[in-house]
Order: sequence, then structure tokens, then C-alpha cells
Amino acid sequence: MTLYKYEAINADGQTEKGEINAGTKSEVSLILKEQHKILVSLSPKAAYKKISFFKYKISIKDLSLFTRQLATLIQANISVDESLSTIAEQTQKERLSKILIKVRDGVREGNTLSKTMNQFPNVFDSLYVSMIASGEKSSKLGGVLESLATYIEKKNKLKSVTTQAMVYPVVLLVVSIIITLFLLVSVVPPIIEQFSGINKSLPLVTVILISISSFIINYGLFIAVLLIFFYLIFRLWIKKDYAKLWLHRVYLKIPIVGKIIVNLNSSRFARTLAISMQSSIPLLEGITLAKNVVTNKFLNDKINKVYDNVKEGVSLYISLKNINMFSPIMLYMISSGEKSGELVQMLNKAADYQDQYFESVVNVALKIFEPLLIILMAGIVMFIVVAILLPIIELNNFV
Repeated sequence: MTLYKYEAINADGQTEKGEINAGTKSEVSLILKEQHKILVSLSPKAAYKKISFFKYKISIKDLSLFTRQLATLIQANISVDESLSTIAEQTQKERLSKILIKVRDGVREGNTLSKTMNQFPNVFDSLYVSMIASGEKSSKLGGVLESLATYIEKKNKLKSVTTQAMVYPVVLLVVSIIITLFLLVSVVPPIIEQFSGINKSLPLVTVILISISSFIINYGLFIAVLLIFFYLIFRLWIKKDYAKLWLHRVYLKIPIVGKIIVNLNSSRFARTLAISMQSSIPLLEGITLAKNVVTNKFLNDKINKVYDNVKEGVSLYISLKNINMFSPIMLYMISSGEKSGELVQMLNKAADYQDQYFESVVNVALKIFEPLLIILMAGIVMFIVVAILLPIIELNNFV
């Protein structure tokens, strides 16, 4: 598609200038003719490329709210471009407003909503665009948007659960590390220095503390630089497919963490496949879209086998069972859905079940991890206190 710059005479005899996105110059002429305009001049301006200056995604919460609002307006028989204008004017999010205005302009130029949204891949992913396209083809855009809004809301809820679960342990761990380093670098050395003139061997625990403190003071900066260097090397290495595959496979072998990753990805896959099929997207295309939300590369590669098997005529239940990714209960629900003709409903129920299970596993993991972290921190502080007090007590006894 090319963006053409034109000059034409409208029905009132006035000269006007504008831009139209079209495949050929002949197509531009036809569009202007339908608008009762006489073409005067025409020249290609630029290719209709994906907008690159919107580098950052809008939040899931904002996308969910926009989708729900658009669904409501479309179902109220308000045109797409007018609906987009209304939401763009009402939203307080400047980035979202600019994007919606661009989308509206694309629609007014004669492009479909899905085609215009596809120019913003950082905002509207392939699943979103495919569902919009399906809604446009079936003339059920409002209903599809409603389903899409519900899907995004559940996705946002799951993300919130994950974030909330991670915040406290991470903060606690960071604070523990900072306090420990502060004690070893600032508090311990002046106190230990008082023992330097004692002509008596220090307790082993005190010697260990002095060694650790001296090591961090002397080599701490070097270690920090080394860690940053290895981190950068790791970031470059992990971009390679074989490295990512190996690392993601290791993640799955970690107790509790591996189970959480599998449950989270199987839930995403089931819910995405359900909403794809609900929007009249063919099963094979739905599997491809659902595969994109599986973030673990090892599991993602397994979905390729599902696609190939289903394409060859194997049932979805058998195909999923063969990759050992889905729980027996999920597989049972999917099998029941295929037999009863209610696969979409059962996929949604399976995803709901996995989400609930995910929340319970995360809660249990936190109940185990938080006390362990507190005990570890208490142990470190106790070690430092004992290492400092023992020489003092022995010195008093010696005197």
C-alpha cells in the first residue's frame, strides 16, 4: 500500500488537498470518483509503514478499558471512526489518544479497522488484530470486542496477581542484601579494628567475619564490575535461540517455579485459543495465535507439534496430551468439549481452573519463601552479632 498525495475539485467546485492510502493510482481515482471529486494531480508521498515512534506499549489496563468502551459504542450503532474520536477525546492518556487518532484517520481513508490497527504492533498484537478482522468479516465487531475486553481483563488480573506476588519477596531480598553489605562495609570494620591489638587468637567465627568484610571492601568494586560484565554477556547470549531454549528448559526443572511456568502458559494458551474460536477464527489459525502467548520457548516449540498433528486430522485433545504440558483435568475438560461440541466453553473453564491453581501455588510458595528469607536475614545478623560479641566476652573473662 502507498500513501498518495492528491489535489482534487469537490462537488462544490472547491479545490482541496489530501492523502489517500491505496494500492495503485487507479484505485485512488476510483475512490475520489465515488466521493464526487475530480482528480487534478496525484503523487505518491510515502509508503504506509508501521508507526515506529510509539515504541512503548500502553498498559494492559488502558487497552482493556479502551476495548470495553469501543465495544459499548459499536454495539450502540455508533460508527467506528466516531467511536474512536469519542474515546480519543475522553481519555486522559496522551499516548493512547494519539494512537486512536491515527487509527481513526486510517479508517477514514478507507482502511479497515484491523488493517489500521496492524500498523501499531506494539499496542495491538496479532491476536487482537486477527479478532478484529474476524469481527469485521462476520459483522459481529461489537460482540468480538466485548469478548476481547473480557479476555484482556482476565489477562490483566493474572498479571496483577503475579506482580503482587513478586513485589514483597524481591523488596525483602534487596533490603536484606543492602543491610548485610552496610553492616560488613561500614559497621563491622571499626569494631573489629578494636581487636587488632589483642595478643590473643580470635574466635573462628570472628576470623571468618573479618575475612568476609575485608574481601568485600578490597574486591567489592571489582566483583560489581565483573557481575555487570557477565550480565551483559548473558543478555547477548540469551538472544540466541539455542541459549533461550536451554535456559527455559532449566527453568522448568526448578521446583515450584517450573510448575508455575507450565500452569501459567497452559492457561494462556487455553484462554487465547478459546477466544480465537469464539471469534470464528479457524482452529489451526487459533493454535498459531495461542502459540504466541506461550512465553517459555521450550513449551512454545511443543505447540508446533500440536499444530502439525491437528493439521493431519488428530484431535486437539490427543495432540495436547502428547506434549505433556497440560494437566489431566485440563485435558479431560478439552476432551469433553470436543465430544459435546462445546470446546470454547470448556477451554475457558480449563483456563479458569489453571488460573485458580496458579494463584494457590503462588500463595503457597510465598508462605514458604517469605519466612525462609526472614530466617536467613536473622541468621546473617545473628552471625555478625555473635562474631563481634565473642571476642569481647572472652576479653572480659581474660581480664
